[in-house]
Order: sequence, then structure tokens, then C-alpha cells
Amino acid sequence: MPAAKARHAWLGKVSTSLCPAANWPLLAASAIPYLPNSQVPKVMDRRDMDQVRDDFVRAANMADDAGFDMIELHFAHGYLLASFNLAAHQPAHRRVWRHVGEPRPFSARGLQGRALAWPAKKPMSVRISATDWAPGGFTPEDAVQLARLLKAAGCDILDVSAGQTVAEAKPEYGRLFQTPYADRVRHEADMPTMTVATSRPGPT
Repeated sequence: MPAAKARHAWLGKVSTSLCPAANWPLLAASAIPYLPNSQVPKVMDRRDMDQVRDDFVRAANMADDAGFDMIELHFAHGYLLASFNLAAHQPAHRRVWRHVGEPRPFSARGLQGRALAWPAKKPMSVRISATDWAPGGFTPEDAVQLARLLKAAGCDILDVSAGQTVAEAKPEYGRLFQTPYADRVRHEADMPTMTVATSRPGPT
């Protein structure tokens, strides 16, 4: 996520990029910076994607060895796997991906690889952003489609959040504002859901 490569809040604005000398390589689905002054990420090739998949498998094995009863993968809020989610028209994802002849997003493909390393008797959750709150972006309809893919890949429960994926988002906050997204996924994708941040954020 290009936006994460910024100075700590106590050192200045979070959106202030690090100086070039302090930068480290970024990977993403497309070579699109989060903000105009953010570093441009490298477009991931097949080798990069295989490496990320293997890293997720390794992390799942480590979590199991450490005795964790459940894991959650973060496919939301503009993090790496979020940029590979379903909508090819999503502002942060302007490439149509095809892997081994399958029209599945890399996020679902990576999940399936990780699922092989996580015991079937232990639940696995995935957090998604059910909407980008941006014109032409990821929609609740896309979220339902993605939920079905993740369910088929081995996801047991979906942690439904929203937004924080693109800089041009226009959030729609309110009481229990994310609950309708979770409710829709639960009914239309026929899988358990949970949600977070169900009240309007206060002043910071």
C-alpha cells in the first residue's frame, strides 16, 4: 500500500512521503501511487505473486505452530491483496489478472494457497472493504462476488469493513454504517460475517 510508506504522524503529516533515500521497494497490482507525491510501486509479476503466496503459507504455518486458534487475512483498506480484488475498474486496480487460465483475483488464489497450510478444523477470516466510496470503484455488489470466491477458496467468515482504499473516497458515516454491507454479504453470499467501526469516528 503506497500510503503506508509515509512519515509517522508525530513527525509530520501522515501523507508526507519519506525522502527517496529512506524509501524501500513497493509492490502492487498496478503502478499507481496512492497520492500524487507517493512512491510509484512496482507492478507485481508472476514471480512476485508466487513469493507473496509462499510468504502467506509460511505465516500460516507459524501461526499454527504458535497455537493460534484462528487467523484473519487483511484484504481491505488498500493493503497489497486489496489491490487485487475483484473489480478491474477499481481505481487502485486497473489491470485484469489471469493466472493459470483462471479468472480469479490474485487475492482468492493466494488464499487458496494459504488454506492448504491452515488446519481445516480452525476458522479462517478475511477482512475486506465492501466499498471504495468512490465513483467507478469497488461496490457492495463486487463484495458479494468476492465473498463467494473467498468462500470457495476456504474462507470461513468475512470481516466486512469499508473504504480507506483510495484517496478520493467520499465516506458515508453514521450509526452502524457498516452493518448493511455485512448483512448483504451474509445473505447473498451465504457465509458468516462480522463488522467493525459501527459508529461515526470522533474528532482526532
